[in-house]
Amino acid sequence: MLYGESSNWWNEVEEHNVYVTNYTTDDPVHTVALSHSVNRLEVLGDSAVVVGQKENDLQFTSIDLLGAPEPKVIATHAVPNASEGELRSHGFFFKQYEDKDFGVLGLPVRTSGNFTDSFIQESSSVIFLKVDPTKTFSDLGQLASSNKSVDDNCQVSCVDWYGNSRPIFYRGRIFALLGYELVEGKLQETAIEEIHRIDFTPVTPASL
Repeated sequence: MLYGESSNWWNEVEEHNVYVTNYTTDDPVHTVALSHSVNRLEVLGDSAVVVGQKENDLQFTSIDLLGAPEPKVIATHAVPNASEGELRSHGFFFKQYEDKDFGVLGLPVRTSGNFTDSFIQESSSVIFLKVDPTKTFSDLGQLASSNKSVDDNCQVSCVDWYGNSRPIFYRGRIFALLGYELVEGKLQETAIEEIHRIDFTPVTPASL
């Protein structure tokens, strides 16, 4: 089990730690020091990933849960001038490619700065990171929306309350749902490349 304390608008945490324990045994609670806040905890195969913020950078840290004699940090990857794009819903997904001996994680992100307005008016981009067998990260790039502002009272897409950006791994294909757009990407050796885009913006019937 992993747990940690995150900074927020009314409480700034000075020390950033994640705590790890095997609750099925008498294993003690281990403290793993991080360079960033603890905003998200996710499974990463037989390891874990902690996602958090360090000033203007979004950071990903992989944790070796089976390390001896105690859990430890494997690697940290920074995405400059970025923050998480989905705080109200589950936007993280990880796909392990057994035949390729690596995995790919996806997470909606947005540029740091225009924090409040961007949640309501824009769709996040989806960043993809390659995760190698040692659980270190490399950047594959992003699939981005055109950020057309549409208000249909949440009939098709509802960014205000539920978020509207997701990475989708489906039958060997990679997609990013970005508001009113569904973008398909093709995984190359060191990057993800956009190959298709569908716009399903609702059409307002003409007034009679």
